[in-house]
Amino acid sequence: METVLIMSSVFLWLVVIANLLLTVALIRRLNSMVRPAETGLKTGEAAPNFIGQTLQNTNKTLADYAGQAVAFIFISTTCRPCRERVPMLQKSGSAARATGVEFVLVSGDGLEETQAWSEDMDLQLPIVVAPRSDNTFFQDYKVVSTPAFCLIGPEGNVHRASILGLEFEDWRLLARTETFKGR
Repeated sequence: METVLIMSSVFLWLVVIANLLLTVALIRRLNSMVRPAETGLKTGEAAPNFIGQTLQNTNKTLADYAGQAVAFIFISTTCRPCRERVPMLQKSGSAARATGVEFVLVSGDGLEETQAWSEDMDLQLPIVVAPRSDNTFFQDYKVVSTPAFCLIGPEGNVHRASILGLEFEDWRLLARTETFKGR
């Protein structure tokens, strides 16, 4: 009887250790799937060209921002974090503009949805509409989720990018106008 008890305890510990090892392996596998390898624009590389429409139905390209710093902030009209955080950027947009940086919202939704969202939010920031269904702006800038951003310097190179959504630190970075002084 004592032997059966010892064998059962040893077997139970082996099962617990095997379960622990499988859990660690599963976590490592999931982490590798969550963080896409080598994604996102790299600091210093040339920003990809794009074409999008303003809410006034005029075309915009990267060339329209040549010689100035611009922060493209990728949003979606159905994104709750966008709705919560964009007003903070709107407040700091004029201060950023005074330091030579233009905040431009880039919507991945259609013109009508974006226009209604803009009116609802009472936005004053410039908006470029680039529907994901038929425009490659999000894809070219390697944006995976919204909100995200890409800060382009006046020379047309990427200064900083966030493709997997904006973390709190990224929002604080964009909201601080001293970030852009002496680009």
